[in-house]
Amino acid sequence: MSLNNYITINSQHGYAMLRVEQDYIVIDVIFIKEQFRGKGYGSKLLFNVISYCKLQGKSIVLVPVKLNKYYSNSLSYNVLCMWYKRWGFIDNNLYPEDSPYPLIYIIK
Repeated sequence: MSLNNYITINSQHGYAMLRVEQDYIVIDVIFIKEQFRGKGYGSKLLFNVISYCKLQGKSIVLVPVKLNKYYSNSLSYNVLCMWYKRWGFIDNNLYPEDSPYPLIYIIK
């Protein structure tokens, strides 16, 4: 896959990296610098991501990152899923059961 399919939405507090596919956009990364976490900056960034995707007319899919040695400072998987669901993401029942994207945000 070419890097031409990626866009980055930057803020002074972090960034989001999005992969643009034909029918949807994948949130590959939402990163907020540690000193800014828990202060609403992630929500502001996600709002900007959703706004961008609405302008493009594309739904959003994502995989919340599970804790591992690279993401040990991240929120737990369950907390991330709840956070995304508060924003309107739902369990992904539109794709096959083995879909790599468990959450989806439908752009209407």
